[in-house]
Amino acid sequence: MKKLSLEVVRRLVDLQGTGDMDGLAAALRELSLDAMAELKALLWLARDDESPRHWDALVIEARFKVDERTPGLFAEDPELGNSLTRGLEILEASGRL
Repeated sequence: MKKLSLEVVRRLVDLQGTGDMDGLAAALRELSLDAMAELKALLWLARDDESPRHWDALVIEARFKVDERTPGLFAEDPELGNSLTRGLEILEASGRL
C-alpha cells in the first residue's frame, strides 16, 4: 500500500471495534481519494476472492469507484473491521505488505 498506511487501517479497525462510529466516519473522511481507493481494494481482496497479485490493478479500478459517498458507506458497514483485517492478512501472506 502506497497511500494508506498500516497504522491507519489498524486505527479504522480499532474505531469500529470500540463502536466509535463518529470517530470512524471522521477518520474515513480524512483519507485522500488515493488512500480510499486502496481501502476499497483491500475490502475487495477480503470479500471477493481477488488475487493479491493484481493489487495494483485493483487499486486503479477502485479509484474509479470512489466518490464522496464512499466514506459514509464504509462507516455504515458492520463488517468493515473484519474485512480490513482479512485483507491485510491476504496482502501480508502474499508478501505485498
